[in-house]
Amino acid sequence: MGEEKLVEISINHEGEDFLAFVRLETANVLLNDPEAASNYVRKHLISEQQNAQHSDSNTGVISVWSTKRPSVKDSKATEIFLELRQKYAHEFDDKKHVKTQLWGKIAREMYALGFDVGTGRDAVEKLRQKFSNLQKQYMKHVSHMKRTGEEKKEPPPFFSEMRNIMSNKHKSDSKNLQDTLEACSSSSVQESETDDLLAPAFVM
Repeated sequence: MGEEKLVEISINHEGEDFLAFVRLETANVLLNDPEAASNYVRKHLISEQQNAQHSDSNTGVISVWSTKRPSVKDSKATEIFLELRQKYAHEFDDKKHVKTQLWGKIAREMYALGFDVGTGRDAVEKLRQKFSNLQKQYMKHVSHMKRTGEEKKEPPPFFSEMRNIMSNKHKSDSKNLQDTLEACSSSSVQESETDDLLAPAFVM
């Protein structure tokens, strides 16, 4: 049975936007029931921020990406996150590696650097969703540049970092395709040679 994915939603509470990563059923309730959303923010998100502030004073570790408007520390966390994603780019592009384990490794390394993105499955989904959002912004801008030219619009945050990651991915995909084609070509040649050896001799 596959892991249940989480979705990212924004909840406005007393004029401030909070980001939450929840199950789809929970998201539907929170988006359609203001009272439930308010209770959820008070019980989970605000208490998490208070715990993070307390943790910050004791261990130097802070919770990040919990509000819609990014803080300086949120931006720094994203910068570190993309550096780690680039660090493990080869593993992510290799189908032999389990992506869930790689996201978990990044979450642990971020925590060691002072940025708490959660634990276990929650951390994995949060990082995967974060990268997916950055990837969508990157692809949207690339599409815009192809239509109108780069000078027409300012690139989104972390565009250069995403370009490095995506360009390496495309190189890896191209190499994998080339290796596959070469393997198929080699296999075809071997089969042809085998067929020639097994073919009956022509007798006059």
